[in-house]
This record gives sequence, C-alpha cells and structure tokens, in this order.
Amino acid sequence: MKYVNLPEKAPDGVVHKTFFSGLLSHDVGYNIFLPPGYEKSDINYPVMYWMHGSGGNESSDIWVAEHINRYYEKNPQLKQMIVVFVNGFETSGYMNSFDGSLPIESVIINELIPHIDSTYKTTGTRSNRVIEGFSMGGYGAFLYAVKYPEVFCSAVSYAGAFYGGKLRTDTGEYLKWEKVSEYFPEWVEDIYKKDPAFVEKASAYYWASENADMIRRDVKIRLICGDLDFLFEKNEKMHGYLNETAILHEYELLPGVDHNIGMMYEICGEKGLIFHDNAILQE
Repeated sequence: MKYVNLPEKAPDGVVHKTFFSGLLSHDVGYNIFLPPGYEKSDINYPVMYWMHGSGGNESSDIWVAEHINRYYEKNPQLKQMIVVFVNGFETSGYMNSFDGSLPIESVIINELIPHIDSTYKTTGTRSNRVIEGFSMGGYGAFLYAVKYPEVFCSAVSYAGAFYGGKLRTDTGEYLKWEKVSEYFPEWVEDIYKKDPAFVEKASAYYWASENADMIRRDVKIRLICGDLDFLFEKNEKMHGYLNETAILHEYELLPGVDHNIGMMYEICGEKGLIFHDNAILQE
C-alpha cells in the first residue's frame, strides 16, 4: 500500500501535496490543479474530485488537467474549478475495507475534503463540489454522489465498475451467494457469506434507492461508456436501474470505444465540465 506517489512530470497548474490521515496514521498524497489566476484571486472556487481507476494512484490521471485547461480556454464562460486528484490506492473500490485496514471512503469524505476546504480558497459547500472518475473511480464517484448527496451536487462516471444488484428476497431475507454471484467479483464471496449487509451497504444500488428522493432533488448524474467496453453491460444495467427508480440522469454511449479513458475524455470531457458547470451554484 503506497501512500504517496509523486508524478514524474506535472501539467501546468498541478502540484503534488500531502495531508495527514489520522485514520491511516500516515501522510497521504494528492495532486491539485489550481486554475490560472488562483494565487491573486480573492474569490472562492468550486472543487472537482477526480477518482482514478484500478491500479492507479493520485498521479495516474493528472493529464486530465491539460484537457481542463484547454476547455477553459475554449469556454471562458465556465466557472473555473480546483481539481483534486485523489489517491484511492490500487484496488480499494473506494469503499472501506471489510477488515478495516484501509478505510478509504472515510479518509476521503471525512479527512481529505475538510483538508481541501480548510487549505484552499473553496466555497466549502455541496452546491460547489462535484466528482468524477474512471472505471473503479467511475464507480467511486457515482457511489459517493448517491451515498452522500449532502456532499456533492454533480457526478460524472466514465465506464463505472457497477457491481451489485438485488440481494434480498421479497420478504427481506438475503439471497444465497449462488443467486447473487453474477453481480460480483469472486473475492466478494467470503465477505458476502460472512456479512451480506456489509456488501449491500457498499453497493451504489443500495444508496441510489435509499437516498432516491434527495438524489432526484439535489444531484445531477451523467454516465458514459463505450459499446466495446467490458463494463458496457454493467453500465447499461445501472442506466436501466436509474430509469426504474425515476432518477433523472444523462447516459451517453460511445460507439466503437473500449475501456480507454483517454479516448473517452477526448470525446466527452468538455461535455462533463459543462455538465458540472450547470449543476454548480455560484456563491
């Protein structure tokens, strides 16, 4: 488990920083993009949190800042944002681990976000905080938005790894593993057999249902996936579930695109930035 991952080279405006996590008893790295003019500005900025995919870290996707810079130049009417590139560790799923060794969700929500709001010129409000990510990070971005609608106002998920589904019978009992195994990777089996409630409450499906009224009112959601992506069917399923739950959202299917965030962001990154901009309330 590597807590700090310095970038080999950072785009303009991106700097690597650390914060101390009391939960991990360790410094944890993040990269932060500060918009042009930030140092001399007297305004408070909205914040976007970027969640990397499996195998990545806080320095994996800082190239996104180059695209954002370009989009700001093309769309000067957009509200400029601070962008925080999170260290979600390689395979955390952005969920607190079952054994308690990596409470990554609590670290991000309860430690990193307050650190950012107390260190930088942010508004510190839900209506000016957005989140997006790719693959594992696409799932994490969506999960946090539906689990914490009081924290985020907008989420964009690129090829989210949407695992989960119906885990209970109509009378409320948990289904046997054999009935739900198709929803999850194999490593979930032991956890499910020990504590199905833990697995249920780690699911974005659960929180989308639990917080549906608040999500409908307060959170804007956009899903993107390529039709050649190995996670295509899982994104189709989540899209269908949101429709069934009457949660308004955007869903964009990219023909001929596989699991490639570079291609996805080239096609859709600007739309995502405009989507967030429309959700943000300037305060």
